[in-house]
Amino acid sequence: MRRPARALPPPPPRRSPLPAFSGPPSAHLDRLTRELEAIAEASVAAGPLSPVLRVNAHSGSDAWSEDEAAAFLASAVEAASRIGEALPPVSHETHRGRALCCPFATARLLRRVPQLRLTSDLSHWVVKTERMLDTAPEQELLLGRVAPAVDHLHARVGTPQAPQVASLAESATTARAAERFYGWWEACWAAAEARSLSSRDSTLTATVEYGPAELGEDGQVLAGSYSPLDLHGRHVSGVGLDDTLAAAAAALRSRFERWARASAAQRRAVAANLSPRPPLPPQVARERGEQGGGAGVTRSSGARCGMHTCSFARARAQTPVA
Repeated sequence: MRRPARALPPPPPRRSPLPAFSGPPSAHLDRLTRELEAIAEASVAAGPLSPVLRVNAHSGSDAWSEDEAAAFLASAVEAASRIGEALPPVSHETHRGRALCCPFATARLLRRVPQLRLTSDLSHWVVKTERMLDTAPEQELLLGRVAPAVDHLHARVGTPQAPQVASLAESATTARAAERFYGWWEACWAAAEARSLSSRDSTLTATVEYGPAELGEDGQVLAGSYSPLDLHGRHVSGVGLDDTLAAAAAALRSRFERWARASAAQRRAVAANLSPRPPLPPQVARERGEQGGGAGVTRSSGARCGMHTCSFARARAQTPVA
């Protein structure tokens, strides 16, 4: 006699670990301002030992109109400026559910709030738009408008159907996605390097990210919620979060170092092409009607581009601000 199948227990209730998306822009701005002031006070109290290098803000809501988002972000930039140098640099994340959830809206908002600085997490945009954003018009928008505004990267690879993957070698789809993401990060590094010609701060930082944690109704992290998942949502046996982050950080550092070497070689080539020509021998100069010297070209500052720095942080989760 066949035993009746037992019903599986219902999964534990889950909620988002992010702050509420509801409420008017004024309430979000008040909360953000209070938190930025608290961070500034803590940084001053810690002095040189302060561990806070940058503030990453989850800003606004995708439910707002573009006018509301622009007014909020302009006020957020003004609030950070008003707090002053006690506050570490603030960048606003391109996060689903937030004011910067869409690449096209973000580009328009950057035109309206040119002082806005970004934390770029391309995985959110790839999932939201369900494509790799690699057509010529999309590339033009990302490279021309977004990359110059990026100060921090969340270095997480995703696909149009998955915001994160545990292994870059998981499948051919993942490998192609990884190349697309590395290309975007290299574009952001190049934009930061170009920015160093006109700004004293050319540092662009990165956080290797996997998460966030899933929380139960009691606010506690659910068991297993940090285990990396494959493309089918299954836990990867034997692969823990720390191993996933360590591998991703090593791969990102290797790619950055490769890019830095190629960038330095390109600068040397440009410098060689812009260097003054050596004087021609008198006989050749006379034959060419010259007066013995080449038409020297002054070497531009681009040949002596500032240092590019990328720091890598490993963390189980980042506490989002506002």
